[in-house]
Amino acid sequence: MLLNLQITKVLLVLGVLVIAGGILLISLSRATLETTMNLDREDKLKIVPVIDEGETIYKLPETKMLPSNIFYRFKSLRNWLWWQFSFGEEEETKILFILADKKIAEAEIMAKNGKNRLAFKAGMEAVDKLKYINEKVTKIEGKDVAKEQLLGRIREASIAYSEIIYRIEIQDNKKTVLLKEINEIKEKTEKNLEN
Repeated sequence: MLLNLQITKVLLVLGVLVIAGGILLISLSRATLETTMNLDREDKLKIVPVIDEGETIYKLPETKMLPSNIFYRFKSLRNWLWWQFSFGEEEETKILFILADKKIAEAEIMAKNGKNRLAFKAGMEAVDKLKYINEKVTKIEGKDVAKEQLLGRIREASIAYSEIIYRIEIQDNKKTVLLKEINEIKEKTEKNLEN
């Protein structure tokens, strides 16, 4: 009986710690989301230039934590929470752009560090997010200014992503897959801009 009481106390303490940890994670995620969105609005988030032929064609957010970091799973969970906390099409799209840009930046860094498998995985996640954004924007009815701006941003991102994927060193077959996906996004975006 004494053993059952001790086990119950331990389980209760563990339960309280798990709940407290969850509340803390959610609170930190909301706070970092707000900070990130403010930096994006003030155009201070994207500071790493993507250069093509000596010209800056796009800017990416700085990436400090990579998949090889022990705390990366927390970052992934935080990013998922950011997406869940986004309310409305416009905010969700902005967050997805940020997350996609962070992923392509990770892909570039991982490739430079010789971690080709992780570079491909990050590149694929970036492309998938951009594809999802494109699908969401395509479903917007009519031809208004906001839709055209989003399509323009998708076009800019896909051009920059192509440049990054083209120059990173990953296996040719994987590079081909990524470039094919990006080209499909570009084609769909161009068709939507023409309509």
